[in-house]
Amino acid sequence: MGKKTQRFVLTIGLTAILLLSISPAYAWGPRARQALTTMAIQMIQSEFPYVFRPAGSAGVGYEKEAIQGATDSWQTIAEFYSFENEKAVLTAISSEIQLLRDIRKFGPTSYYAYRLGVLSAMVSEVMIPYGFAWTEEEKLLQKQVNEDIDKRLDNYAYQASKTQRFFVTDINKFFFERRPYFLENKKLIANDYRLGKGYNGLLAKAGLDYFVRTVRTISDIWYTVLRPEDEGIWVSPPSDRTRAWYFVKEIEYLLDVKKNMYQADKIYENFTKLSTNPPEAVNRIGDAFYRLNDPQAKSRAVQLWRSAYVNSVGELRNSIAKKLGNYYFEEGQTKFTRAGQPGGKEEDLNDALYSFQQAIEFDRDNKQIVDMIQATYQEIKERTEYRNMLVAIISQAEKTQEEAEKYRLAGDYGNAILTYRIAVSLYNSVDDRFKDLENNAKSGLRRVKKSISDVINEILDRASDAIDQGDQHKENNRFEEAISSYAKVDSIVSVIPDDENPSLTQQKQNVIELSKKRIEEAKVAKVRYEQAIQEAQQKQAAQGGGAAPRPAAPATAPTAPAAPATGKTGG
Repeated sequence: MGKKTQRFVLTIGLTAILLLSISPAYAWGPRARQALTTMAIQMIQSEFPYVFRPAGSAGVGYEKEAIQGATDSWQTIAEFYSFENEKAVLTAISSEIQLLRDIRKFGPTSYYAYRLGVLSAMVSEVMIPYGFAWTEEEKLLQKQVNEDIDKRLDNYAYQASKTQRFFVTDINKFFFERRPYFLENKKLIANDYRLGKGYNGLLAKAGLDYFVRTVRTISDIWYTVLRPEDEGIWVSPPSDRTRAWYFVKEIEYLLDVKKNMYQADKIYENFTKLSTNPPEAVNRIGDAFYRLNDPQAKSRAVQLWRSAYVNSVGELRNSIAKKLGNYYFEEGQTKFTRAGQPGGKEEDLNDALYSFQQAIEFDRDNKQIVDMIQATYQEIKERTEYRNMLVAIISQAEKTQEEAEKYRLAGDYGNAILTYRIAVSLYNSVDDRFKDLENNAKSGLRRVKKSISDVINEILDRASDAIDQGDQHKENNRFEEAISSYAKVDSIVSVIPDDENPSLTQQKQNVIELSKKRIEEAKVAKVRYEQAIQEAQQKQAAQGGGAAPRPAAPATAPTAPAAPATGKTGG
């Protein structure tokens, strides 16, 4: 493909680039791989602006995800490819290009950018001698080259050519042309380190060139992924099984790294539309949801595990059964414990039993589950008996309250209060084990206490009426009747318990003291009245007249203040 060249400057000011702290050992160090990816993004951004900026320049960008993918490198997808030799690595790169070209149709995502970063790391390791090392000697050289380049990376600055990107159709030919004298250079570098020159040999001259070539190569590989036209080897799409595992990795990334269950659900929809959903893949997705440690996510995980269990065999089926057994057992224990705590729900024990029964379906030889099933049955029996007892207590309290109402209507306030207080005792014996029964008991208790307060107010009203009646008798000089009315007060209020309500108890004491005072006043008035009659009779006799006229009532002692209002007092 022809090249149109435009000159521009790329300067590596790495202190201005966001660099991550993860540091695995590769020939390109972590800083170098991040810088390579950052430069490649700059070179390709204008041609494919929405890959790393799907919402435009002002929106959320995926550059960090691409850099993170480069940092994590090829090991994050090593389960799907072989990296045992260079031929295998080139095959892996080719397969990854084919996969990402196909996945491109689902639109740009954070994980797609991450996988482009992983691909850039694979390419960058191929481009430098000892990027991949397979012997112990090569691994030692790899470590030394990595450290030496990373130390000097801030000094790299170069003027590069921005050329029209190259569409790759033959991976082996492409890398052969991009790495001239590659094997010879490996030997020279190895010799430099053997002789003690280290970086100051070939690498001092070729290091920047390796960097420039790598940036261009990453850009061309990405261009091959992102360009919509199909040519040569890229005509055949990957299998649905390959797509499925890509979506598994994306869901894991979204849940483990991004904590984004909503987006993970969207990707799962893509997964379910494939012609194949391998049970081992469904199981892995379930694991990812479970790790999110969210109740809704755990529920999704169980659904996925059960689906995978039905379609799996052998060791996979056994491992899923173990997870399901553990999940249901833990759920059962949680509900069993909660049932015995204050406020436990009526259905907790039944739910616990269901969970234990589910657990035993997947782990039939677990004696601990069997023991908990038996314990739950026993607890359900005891709980039912205890609940029935509390229901009976509440029923008896309600009947007792009705009996107290009858005494009250008959004016038998003493027995009314006594019976109400029995109902109070019954309601108070209902504990908080069952929330609904506790609420019923509290409601009944409030009604009874109000009734007691109302009865006491009625008693105080009767006592006040007796004092008023005594006052009328005294005004009409019927002192014995007045004293009799006042004397009734003590008997009337005697049925008011002293421990019921401090305010009402004080009112009881006040009315008793008032009645006693009125009795004394009536006695004094009676004596004065009788003395006045006697004096009038004597005076009449001395005058020799007829019967003496009945005298007016004598002046009485000062009237005591009126009794305080006793009715309508809250309990």
